[in-house]
Amino acid sequence: MIIDKISRSEVKVIVAEHKKWLAGVGGSRADFSGRDLQGMSFYEKNLREANFCGADCCGVDFSSANLSGATLGSSNCTHADFSGSDLTGTDFHQATITGADFNGAVDGRMARLDFGGWSICVRSSQTSIGCHLEKNEDLLRWEPKDVDDFCMGAFSWWTTHGDAVKAVIRSVMEKN
Repeated sequence: MIIDKISRSEVKVIVAEHKKWLAGVGGSRADFSGRDLQGMSFYEKNLREANFCGADCCGVDFSSANLSGATLGSSNCTHADFSGSDLTGTDFHQATITGADFNGAVDGRMARLDFGGWSICVRSSQTSIGCHLEKNEDLLRWEPKDVDDFCMGAFSWWTTHGDAVKAVIRSVMEKN
């Protein structure tokens, strides 16, 4: 849920406090959860471990930013610019990334699939299928019986789409 539109001056204060927190000299972790950040720029900012969970990041400029370990779960990152940013360990679980730019991002290897009624986001080490987040090495061993308890129809879905999902996982994992 979006709380309210955040002002540029408030963003500056939060980023400054985050910088102190990262340096271990007080401050606080940046928390943009549930905030409307549309059109903001975080170009070259160090936002390692920042919280953007559920935020509206539509069109946000994250280019060349350090977002390692940041949480963007359930956020709207439609048309956001992540080019050249550090996305090592960044959580995009259930985020909308339609039209986002990941060119040149570090560990920005990602594929998005939407078929059979489920949304799949494949990253270099983990994949989300619907609301389930799993390690890729585990998913590559899965058979239809392993997803039977997800929800009704999961067995049939994995029987139909499992090989395609595994092929995409292997492809994303191979890209270095």
